[in-house]
Amino acid sequence: MKLPFFLVGMLGCLVLTAQTTTIPGLGRYQPEPETPAPKPIESAPVAKPSSTRGIDVVPEEETATTAKPSVVRIGKPETMELLDDTKPIKLGDKLEYMVAEDRDPPIVLFVAEDGRVDVPLVGKVQAVHKTARTLAKELSANLEQEYYYQATVHIAEHRGARTRGEVFVMGQVLQQGMVPIPQNEVMTISRAILNAGGFGPRADTDRVTVIRRDLESPDDEKRIEVNVSDILEKGQLDKDLVLQPNDLVFVAPVGDTSGTFTITGAVRAPGSFAIAANQQLYLSQAILQAGGLNEWGDGTDVMLIRYDENNTRSEQVINVEKILKKGIRDDDVLIQPGDQIIVDEKWIQF
Repeated sequence: MKLPFFLVGMLGCLVLTAQTTTIPGLGRYQPEPETPAPKPIESAPVAKPSSTRGIDVVPEEETATTAKPSVVRIGKPETMELLDDTKPIKLGDKLEYMVAEDRDPPIVLFVAEDGRVDVPLVGKVQAVHKTARTLAKELSANLEQEYYYQATVHIAEHRGARTRGEVFVMGQVLQQGMVPIPQNEVMTISRAILNAGGFGPRADTDRVTVIRRDLESPDDEKRIEVNVSDILEKGQLDKDLVLQPNDLVFVAPVGDTSGTFTITGAVRAPGSFAIAANQQLYLSQAILQAGGLNEWGDGTDVMLIRYDENNTRSEQVINVEKILKKGIRDDDVLIQPGDQIIVDEKWIQF
């Protein structure tokens, strides 16, 4: 279709007017085309360590703008595998014990006559015949049941002491108790008695008994009688028996007795005491004879250890507090020669 010439000219003016704008005082202005928005710069991946001390971190690709929490895997420390697994623990041993997560220095645990050690939070645990690694793993499992998310237990033989063990001198001496054996020195029976203050006024110096237990078989014991008066008064040094760690030296009193009993633990005067012939001595009387319970004594948990004629060991736990404070004598046991009484200590409540 053909348009008149004047209509063509009018359409051209409209097109020019749409592309330009007249601003008074500035002439014609043509707006600049819009600049496209810049594209966002992608951030470089954030580098993460593949592991930290004690914690394995699984690396994960992430950016600074879309960070996700790391996946953490905590592994059981393997330091307990380095503990000794060849040497069995024996009666009288001293052990260094620590839990690595506590960051505290080690404490010393003593293997008692019943073969147990008293471990904080756990209580008494059998230790004899176990290795350090076996005992550490057992204690770790016990602690993780109630007290720790993870407990790395370290146990080792205590080597810081200046002694190589102890002997125990009981009976008719002036100072009953433990006598240490210095390193690189020999401890004989006469020297042990002198270190215990010497004989008491009622001591039978012709009949001193050494009780020696087999560390491999704690239920077996050997008794050796020594005439110490021949050593001290006549100089017969060939009779001066060399003692071993954990030997018990008992000095009997002069006169007729049916035997002796031993009481240790939380009493005021632990030691060995004679049972007079034809005397009926009960457990409560034996504890009073040793001065009674001290301030830490737990009268509800007293252990009586007894060996029969076949050397078979038996244990009995007795509530002596009920006997002493309430007068209930039903559980008051008659003491026999050779009985061992152990009075435990109370747990401190916080």
